Amino acid sequence: MVNQLSLGANIYVVDLGTSGLVYQEQLPDFHTDLPYSGFLSNRLPQVSFAGGYASIGVTQTQPLIHASDLETTLTDDWSWVKGQHTIEAGFNLVNSTKRQNKFAQSNGTWNFSGRFTGDSVADYLLGDAESFYQESTERRPYIHGRIMAGYIQDSWKATKNLTVNYGLRISYMPMPQAQNRFEAMFYPATYDPAHAPVVNNDGTITPTANYNPTNGIVVNGENGIPQNFAYGQKWYLAPTAGFAWNVFGDGKTSLRGGYGSTQTRVFTGADCTYDCANNYPFVQSITLNHPQFPNPIGTGAAAPPGAPNLSNIDLWSKSAATIYTYSLTLEHQFPGWLVAVGGAGNHSENMPLSLDMNQPGPTGGYDYNPAINAGAYEYLYGQYLGYANLSTKQSLGRANWNALTVSAPHSVGHGLFFTGAYTF
Repeated sequence: MVNQLSLGANIYVVDLGTSGLVYQEQLPDFHTDLPYSGFLSNRLPQVSFAGGYASIGVTQTQPLIHASDLETTLTDDWSWVKGQHTIEAGFNLVNSTKRQNKFAQSNGTWNFSGRFTGDSVADYLLGDAESFYQESTERRPYIHGRIMAGYIQDSWKATKNLTVNYGLRISYMPMPQAQNRFEAMFYPATYDPAHAPVVNNDGTITPTANYNPTNGIVVNGENGIPQNFAYGQKWYLAPTAGFAWNVFGDGKTSLRGGYGSTQTRVFTGADCTYDCANNYPFVQSITLNHPQFPNPIGTGAAAPPGAPNLSNIDLWSKSAATIYTYSLTLEHQFPGWLVAVGGAGNHSENMPLSLDMNQPGPTGGYDYNPAINAGAYEYLYGQYLGYANLSTKQSLGRANWNALTVSAPHSVGHGLFFTGAYTF
């Protein structure tokens, strides 16, 4: 009987600066009036071109100011050889913390498509942009996640020619969470069309008498909304089973098979704790159609109310992805050869996908809305008027992989082997 206990900690800290032409004050002849003037809005804007041209300017990821990750793990693994059984059991405790600014295009990003002249660079030289997007500032969420998991498994030599393995892991893995009442997201169940504004073709909005700017917006840890924006699954089961069979008892033919499931870890990326930090009303954003570069709202003008982009998560169904794996292999030893033929595969469920729940639906017999091709503002036709892209993470993805595998190592003597293998 053996028991092993381990405690570990890891910290990762990074600061990424920028060099060269980064800030507007470095170009005295360049001036832009932006809708917002928040943190890092003095960076030069990012400008993208269609048609294969490289972009210019500064991306939202630079500079990265003191990003830090801390992770502590406590693990205990116990094993016991008892007669024909080898029993193993244990637990893992993982605590994770991430402190990092949420990247934001507070300096603005411009897109030139060539719509006006047929060439995106020509459009740029004329100042005729396809679109402009800006966020009002950049924020810093503190994200905490936890995994607690216990397992037990047994390898049982049932007979002289048959060994069976079986086990189960139980995991508690809720979605991670940021500071209480620090983030917001769009929840369709709380949206009321009667409080929507008028959406204009340039991406701005005109408030109505009943307009509610937080229509459909919920805040984490407020009014019954979970701090991690997730009512969904927290507990997961991961069973495993397998066997090895000496078919004829002579040690030359074996049949091996196995099945198991596991869950992917959920921290940042598949949840909303990082992306939702820059949502309205904590951060304003605006998308403008066909503005003039470099002054999207005109010189000295005030920021117009715009339809904001939001990041979201499905409050009820978001969960960790589950991967099921399985295999069956027959091996036989011939003189000088060991031939193995098998099948193996995996199937994944609940993989994360981001879908725009405000995408305009199809109309007029098409599988899309043809008004978009005419240059109309896309979200004039969205389901939730007053908002632009509502990028929503959901557990809807599936994937699978299946294969026939053949291998044939051949001994030619003196410790030298040749191996041929094929996978279909």
